[in-house]
Amino acid sequence: MEKRKDNEEANNSLVLFSALHKDIADVLDFLERLENEENQKALDKDLVEKLKLELAFICTYVQLSYCNLEQFEDIMTRKRQEVENLLQPLLDDDRKDVGCKYVLTSLAGNMDNCISLYHGSSKSDATMMDEQLDFLLLNLYHLSKHRAEKMFPGVTQYEVLQNVCGNVRDFHGLIVNGCIKHEMVENVLPLFQLMAERVGHFLWEDQTDENAQLSELDEDDQTDENAQLSELDEDDQNDRDSRLFKLAHLLLKIVPIELELMNIYLDVISITGMPGSGKTTLAFKVYTDKSISCHFDLRAWCTVDQEYDEKNLLNKIFNQVNGSDSKLIKNIDVVDKLRKQLYGKRYLIVLDDVWDTTTWDELTRPFPEVEKGSRIILTTREKEVALHGMIYTDPLNLRLLRSEESWELLEKRAFGNESCPDELLDVGKEIAENCKGLPLVVDLIAGVIAGRENKKSVWLEVVNNLHSFILKNEVEVMKVIEISYDHLPDHLKPCLLYFASRPKDKELTIYELKCVWGAEGFVEKTEMKSMEEVVKIYLDGLISSSLVICFNEIGDDPTYQVHDLVHDYCLIKAREEKLFDLISSSATSDLLPRQITIDYDDDEEHFGLNFDLFGSNKKRHSGKHLYSLRINGDKMGDCLSDTFHLRHLRLLRVLYLGPSFIMVKDTLLNEICMLNHLRYLRIGTQVKSLPLSFSNLWNLEFLRVDNKESTLILLPRIWDLVKLRLVAMNACSFFDMDADESILIAEDTKLEKLTLLGQLLLSYSKDTEDIFKRFPNLQHLTFELKESWDYSTEHYWFPKLDFLTELEDLKVSFASSNTNDSGSSAAINRPWDFHFPSSLKRLWLNEFPMTSDSLSTIARLPNLEELFLYETIIHGEEWNMGEEDTFENLKYLKLYQVTLSKWEVGEESFPSLEKLKLEGCRKLEEIPPSFGDIYSLKIIKLVKSPQLEDSALKIKEYAEDLRGGDELQILGQKNIPLFK
Repeated sequence: MEKRKDNEEANNSLVLFSALHKDIADVLDFLERLENEENQKALDKDLVEKLKLELAFICTYVQLSYCNLEQFEDIMTRKRQEVENLLQPLLDDDRKDVGCKYVLTSLAGNMDNCISLYHGSSKSDATMMDEQLDFLLLNLYHLSKHRAEKMFPGVTQYEVLQNVCGNVRDFHGLIVNGCIKHEMVENVLPLFQLMAERVGHFLWEDQTDENAQLSELDEDDQTDENAQLSELDEDDQNDRDSRLFKLAHLLLKIVPIELELMNIYLDVISITGMPGSGKTTLAFKVYTDKSISCHFDLRAWCTVDQEYDEKNLLNKIFNQVNGSDSKLIKNIDVVDKLRKQLYGKRYLIVLDDVWDTTTWDELTRPFPEVEKGSRIILTTREKEVALHGMIYTDPLNLRLLRSEESWELLEKRAFGNESCPDELLDVGKEIAENCKGLPLVVDLIAGVIAGRENKKSVWLEVVNNLHSFILKNEVEVMKVIEISYDHLPDHLKPCLLYFASRPKDKELTIYELKCVWGAEGFVEKTEMKSMEEVVKIYLDGLISSSLVICFNEIGDDPTYQVHDLVHDYCLIKAREEKLFDLISSSATSDLLPRQITIDYDDDEEHFGLNFDLFGSNKKRHSGKHLYSLRINGDKMGDCLSDTFHLRHLRLLRVLYLGPSFIMVKDTLLNEICMLNHLRYLRIGTQVKSLPLSFSNLWNLEFLRVDNKESTLILLPRIWDLVKLRLVAMNACSFFDMDADESILIAEDTKLEKLTLLGQLLLSYSKDTEDIFKRFPNLQHLTFELKESWDYSTEHYWFPKLDFLTELEDLKVSFASSNTNDSGSSAAINRPWDFHFPSSLKRLWLNEFPMTSDSLSTIARLPNLEELFLYETIIHGEEWNMGEEDTFENLKYLKLYQVTLSKWEVGEESFPSLEKLKLEGCRKLEEIPPSFGDIYSLKIIKLVKSPQLEDSALKIKEYAEDLRGGDELQILGQKNIPLFK
């Protein structure tokens, strides 16, 4: 009889709670409709947030009403009244929604019924259903998040509580959604409810203590105010300490539950990074941490290195997990012994410094994949190894330290637990800055300053001689890098050494590397792959080795760089192998290496000593074998430029004459045209057209010209350079726009290897489209469109480009010559007749007048990933995106100073968008709320657009509620977060 009564009460409780759950869902839906309605009062954001929080509180403790919660009915009744008071103002007279008023009545009744059902004397043993538990975990996450972010910001314990609740809720969500098989976690399911009960009980007591403290403030109005405040300050601190003690006690109970819940599978934690980044140090800290070590039955640490013996290493692991120190016995199957020892146990094994995938496969053969939550920690410089070993968790790539982190490490190493004296702070931070974020260097320099007097003059000496202090430890530092260098395949070694031919901290683009590596002969195309594909493969290999760093922010071209220490090593190695050398203009040299880079200073007296080798009277043997020459620096004086000659450097393949050093005139240009082995040429010049002798450079593949104050005419000479891959200039044109004569082009003339061309100046011409057909494999094109308004047709002209089927990157600026006001107005109203190739991935449009129809044409490009609209004038200042306007694969959208005030975005307008950047869009009233529904969106960046911050914050909060995390970042200038 009693059992039947309990079952009836449980059923009644479930029915009432289901009704309450539905009412709350209706209220939240009502709030969302209000937020999206037009022509209505602005909602009080704080009021809405408080209402949502109170609803989460009621739902949580209706579900946990069976727990022994003090003052349950009093507190819940008060909360129910607060909900009614908060919701009532939203249902005022000017919102005649009878249905919504019914929701309030229904909600109030169901809250009363659920609260009155409370039984304080008995605790239910029933296990919640998955949907009930999922809802409880979600509400506990919101309650803990509120306390961590709003009430106790910066308090680590509350942040940990929020993270634990979020992690467990996310993991349980995977079970509910069928992503994890129910039977695989059946034994740990009761732990979810146990953890929820413990967290709920703590948050209830935390709330009760807070309410008690607030009531004490109002008890005695006669008390002297100053005395009361003094007592409260002390009470506040005691209360805070008591809360944190209780919370710490709770975390000790629930963190092991979290680990038990989420870590039931074998997983590999991979740590990668460049030499000296702290991979082994981090792994050792984790391995020796008591809170971690006590979680595992068996542990072992194994340092692998490049040269290893599989059986000896496995025997070393076996001895550690077995607690013995036995030597390896011949004919013993150590793999089988180790597997049996580990089977059925929860183990933690560190494999430090693994160099290749074969080694990983051999060493992990004996590790059984039982569902005990075992972990393998892998450290490696090779990203390929980390990805090969990954099971569930993505590899952790250790970045370089920020300046403040370098200083924190330096101060700790140099002073221990003491602080740095104030007079040394500035110079100390300068030392940390110059360590360039590599922990190994910070550690070395900390050792240097720790053994010296703490005087500013002594530390300044370290700053001024930092490079020499590092090189004194060359055996230690360079040996670490040399191991990685020696492990590189032979074909990658010269590619790495090339980075040292450029200044330190210089970021290189893939275009420059493609040009120079190709010209130097480091890479060649194969039967199956183009040179561009080979360069990309080589770069991936160098990045995987952790010797080259890739900076690849969404929307920017990737850049590549090496750390200063790697730069030093590469320069030493290049000199050893006589690959190239860096020399100053004051250095003297008779015999040169095959490649040199000269940094010219304006000390003409010294310069003459060295640069006489480029004089016409210099013996030819000094430069006979030189095939790569780069000169940068100050402007050469006129007295020297007259004696500067290059015609005897007959084997030269790479020539770079920095425009700041010399602007090439006709005489020197004709000498350069005699160097018919040239593959790469970069010069500054003001000549108006390519000379006739340019046809001699039939091996030229890469041509870059700095000509900021002139326009270089390409035709007809360019047709003779059949090997050209890249042509980049500040301004160039196919024809002389001032000339009346047309240039005849042979019908079969083509530059089939040309992949990059810019910056062209184009105006309407029947011949222009015909010329573009002569570059069938063009991938990157930049041009400025001039004088394109046709008064006879009242239409803009845009060249047809759809036949360029390889084109991926297009940048176009518009410069209208139309000064007629009526013509301009008509132009803005007319759509462009764009004919883009479907292969296009990146499109830049600058100063274009646009209509919604023109933007719809762009939206139909199937492979477009990045769109940049600069200073675009949008007709009517409105962009209304219909259902058909879907940017299917767009990942990055940037609007810069676009004349746009209203923007309507559909639900599926940007399904793949990852980053939205709005800069100087001062007329735009708000960011469309539907951006919050884009799950792929990671970043919204706002620059000089302060009026958009409120709508960005709403999108962020909505996305967090939708996704249950904080993946969406709102950034300002210099990538500074606008909101936490």
